[in-house]
Amino acid sequence: MAGARKAKKRRLLLGLFATLSMILILLLGWMAAEANWVRFIRVDVPLRNLPASFDGTTILFVADLHIDNFNTPEKTLRLMDQLSAAKPDILLLGGDYVSQEPEALPARIASLWTRPEIVNSELKLERRERFFRGISDFPAQLLRAGVPGNHDLALPGLDECMRRNNIVPLINTSIRINRGDDSIVLAGLDDWKDGERDIAAVAKDVTPEDCVILLSHSPDALPVAVNTPSNGGAGWVDLFLCAHTHGGQIRLFGHRGLAESSVYGNRYLTGLRIENGVIALTCNGVGTTGVPLRFFAPPQVYLITLRYVS
Repeated sequence: MAGARKAKKRRLLLGLFATLSMILILLLGWMAAEANWVRFIRVDVPLRNLPASFDGTTILFVADLHIDNFNTPEKTLRLMDQLSAAKPDILLLGGDYVSQEPEALPARIASLWTRPEIVNSELKLERRERFFRGISDFPAQLLRAGVPGNHDLALPGLDECMRRNNIVPLINTSIRINRGDDSIVLAGLDDWKDGERDIAAVAKDVTPEDCVILLSHSPDALPVAVNTPSNGGAGWVDLFLCAHTHGGQIRLFGHRGLAESSVYGNRYLTGLRIENGVIALTCNGVGTTGVPLRFFAPPQVYLITLRYVS
């Protein structure tokens, strides 16, 4: 009898282990699939200072590509090729073009005969160049521009690489797009976490009457932007676009999850919100950090249509 009970207990434990293993495999499979299922989200955004002549202007916002061994340049460029069908007026890139996570097997093998930092640096520079070269003729008739993310600052020459491939680097600067007597301003910031913060340099070139779209990799710049006076007073930001949070990447019970997020916790985790009259949009981005998995934080790109408010 004792032997039979032990055998039955062993079978139950083996069955429980097999069930838990299957659940884990299915869960990891789902998380891997979710990380590769990019949502294309269309949203209309009414802006109080938008000139009527810019009504209907579209912005494709792509961020956090994190090009690496999993999200390769070829895979990323296939995505960009698919997105080109939207034919946006403006392409805005939100930073973190390559990942600074440790490389997997190929780079580690190469590091046996040369310094790992050289292998990783050369590999990442080459991937970055391939990406920007691949989108140098992306169909955006008004502007192609982008800002740095925290993962981009370890590699030199981002601004030169962007300019070389017909992308305007918006690093504590702005550009004015004219249409007849009307104009809108596209402004961008250096990475808020590790870059050179100079939001005053952007604010001094605009007024509260301008229609200003401010691009920042991190959402943490928003409270400062709201309280930094422009050339004519505060209240100069109409639309704020950011990323960096990955929407949490792996979210459990509504918490931030795996990805490094904002110092403000869940306040700017994902999606649209209005703060002090500023419409703010946090995009989950495309790539991943740490592990190539997502859970309840799907990858996203946004097609934003600007709307005139009479």
